[in-house]
Amino acid sequence: MQINKTLTTIYYFAMLLILGGIILHITEINFAVPVLITGLIPVLAIRIYNWIMTAPEDRRRSFVYVFSGLALAAAVTAIYFNRSYWIIFVALSALLDFYYSFRAK
Repeated sequence: MQINKTLTTIYYFAMLLILGGIILHITEINFAVPVLITGLIPVLAIRIYNWIMTAPEDRRRSFVYVFSGLALAAAVTAIYFNRSYWIIFVALSALLDFYYSFRAK
């Protein structure tokens, strides 16, 4: 199961990049969008991979994670176009991740 360990490491590093990009955007540093995109691509790819590879009875839960990743993509797009509602998409993504992380199977 070396692939799972590698994907988990990449996923955590990508989430740190997303967090760093959000902090860079809040502090109004110009290269926040490339940092966000660099973190978003692996997060979306791993979430889609997990959705495809999961058992059929868990697909609904995995799709919520994919939807949460798409909310992050919408946040990056809003940041790129200098819209102030980007935080709504970040909050939606965080809320979905938090809810399904602690939800009982």
